[in-house]
Amino acid sequence: MKIKILILNIVLAGLLTMLFNACKKNKTELTDEEENRSFMAVFRHQGNTGKAGDPLASRL
Repeated sequence: MKIKILILNIVLAGLLTMLFNACKKNKTELTDEEENRSFMAVFRHQGNTGKAGDPLASRL
C-alpha cells in the first residue's frame, strides 16, 4: 500500500511540475514589433556629445 501511495505522489508531483512549466510565460519571445524593428542610426553632433571639436561629429 505504501508503494502505491509513493508512486501516486511521484506521478502527481510530475504532473504538477509539467503544468506549472507549461503555464509559465516565456520572456524570451519577441513581439512582431521588436522582431521587425530596424536599426536606428545615431549621429554624433554637438547636441548629443557636448563637444564642439569632436572629430567624429556629423557635418550635417
